[in-house]
Amino acid sequence: MSKKPLDVLKNGLAKLEEQVKAWKNDILDCLANKQPVCDDDEHWLDNEANLVEEVMILDLLDQASDYERGVKHLNSQQKSLVEKLKGLGSGIKNLVSSKKRKRPEVRIKKPQEDKQPKAPVFIKKENATMKQKVEIMDWHPAQGPKFKQGKTAEHWNQIYPNLRLKQPTISAWLKACSGFLSLLNTADESGASSYLTAAEKEVSDSLSHLQRLGMLQSQNTMAINELVDFTLERVLYDDGSEEDIFNAIKECQNAEQDKEMNGGDDGGDGDVVDEKPSWKEALAAASILQRYVVDTDEPFARKLETVLTNFGRQTRLEVFDCMEMTSITDYFPSQSSPYL
Repeated sequence: MSKKPLDVLKNGLAKLEEQVKAWKNDILDCLANKQPVCDDDEHWLDNEANLVEEVMILDLLDQASDYERGVKHLNSQQKSLVEKLKGLGSGIKNLVSSKKRKRPEVRIKKPQEDKQPKAPVFIKKENATMKQKVEIMDWHPAQGPKFKQGKTAEHWNQIYPNLRLKQPTISAWLKACSGFLSLLNTADESGASSYLTAAEKEVSDSLSHLQRLGMLQSQNTMAINELVDFTLERVLYDDGSEEDIFNAIKECQNAEQDKEMNGGDDGGDGDVVDEKPSWKEALAAASILQRYVVDTDEPFARKLETVLTNFGRQTRLEVFDCMEMTSITDYFPSQSSPYL
């Protein structure tokens, strides 16, 4: 008893699934072992290995009321798939299978190293770039001290034919390279020609001088964050809007214009004039400074004491010169004695 056509197609689909599974496992094993596969295998794995279209055709024919009528409604590509499944299901070699679906044994892609790159050819004369010079100058000493410069030129002419390298060119590059290295070594040994070393010495000397003067104290230090983002500037900026800033600038400009129109700074009523300290206040301040530096064992403290002593003496002399001769009777009125 012959099988029904639909059963033959189902049998062919089962065989095709077995073949696809075997081929797919071969490719996946190569990928798992990090072995290269050819582009055709990758394309087949992403496209033809998916049998969704064959399964859909069988579902359409299975749901059709008549098999022959269902086949007539298929397009040419679907009909070719039906013929292929029919050949696989009946055991006959498929003569109508598309070339797209035909897949031979798994082909392993050859490593890229096996492909010999094309040797560069001469096009036009060019000057060597700095990168090329460094590459060649690094390569030549690595070949040994007796390696000839002419062989270096021949070797790199095969890689950079446009340079047209010759032995004198390599020799000139080597001399320039050795001279540059000698300058670097001299600068490193002496240290005097290094701008960085000179700057570091100058900064170090300045800090040492400030330390001797007693200026490097904890209250005089400031973190880098405070220098970059000064707190007072940030507060002043945050408190004022753009309109406030504009009005302040406008008022300042108007004040400058009024000052010029009035003949400059005449010292108006609104100007604040600081009163000059009295000689007593100045001497008191000098006395405070003398007591402050008396325990400081630094040269500047002795100099400051001398200056303050001279200041006190000079101030007292000026006060004495400004004095007027008076008598005691100028302050106490005279009275006649009752006993006289």
